[in-house]
Amino acid sequence: MSNKAIFKKKIIVSLISIVISILILPLILGEYGNSFIQDYLGLILIYSLFASPFMILLGIPVNIITGFVLKKVTRFKPFINLLLHSVPALIIGVILFNEEFFLIFIPVFISSIFFVVDTLVFLRESTSKKKYFVLIVPFIFLLTLLTPNLIDKWQFSQIQNEELPLVELDVNGEVVEVTPNTCWDSDGSNGCPVDNKPYLLPIDPIGINEFNVEKEAEIKTRVHIPNSKRDYSISVFYIDGKKIKDLKVEGNEFLLPTHIQEQVVKVYITMDNSQKVSFQFGIRTGNR
Repeated sequence: MSNKAIFKKKIIVSLISIVISILILPLILGEYGNSFIQDYLGLILIYSLFASPFMILLGIPVNIITGFVLKKVTRFKPFINLLLHSVPALIIGVILFNEEFFLIFIPVFISSIFFVVDTLVFLRESTSKKKYFVLIVPFIFLLTLLTPNLIDKWQFSQIQNEELPLVELDVNGEVVEVTPNTCWDSDGSNGCPVDNKPYLLPIDPIGINEFNVEKEAEIKTRVHIPNSKRDYSISVFYIDGKKIKDLKVEGNEFLLPTHIQEQVVKVYITMDNSQKVSFQFGIRTGNR
């Protein structure tokens, strides 16, 4: 096949692949309300506007280059064709989306569509075994793409079915129950807001649990979550002098310095499912 014929055929293959990708992506990635058709058509328009430029500028050149490379290949053409499509797509995904695994694999999935159309139309594979291999590739990539999302949904459903963590806070033998704030997201709860800024207590009560301890007395604190069997780690933020200290707790007991000023202490608990549990309490030491 001449270079001109390869170029023309690759353009046709690329355009078919782009159309198929735009039709499939909304089905995989879209969220739908009551009107499926209306939502689907709207998503097609959105993907046409935002995804098509990338497929035209990046997908078509890669697809054309594979044609000229495969012209010189005599063995394992489908496998080499798969590598020539998927590896650049993976690199592009990493460059565009950095560490977002779900987004990184979208270009790879699109490349698998290019690969299928290219192999069946351009290479004209007729062997049944090779056809099955070619057709199953997008499903493998799709499963890879969706698995983290499915795991996240399962984890979230598990968290919803559990009781909200109830914290027992023990300061020098005085025990109170605390209803904490909780947060979880699919990115290891990295999107949860973290208020790690303790502050000095005003003279008047501010509506939180406060503990009166003798000046220069040991402030022994224990955190217990009686209605959860999960493992967890604790971080405590408090003011010591003019600095904010971040205390990483081993176990569930910690000591606060005897000389600290009266203040609001911030506590963050990270459960083994990455759920964040946070609360605050006041310490009255007489040291203002």
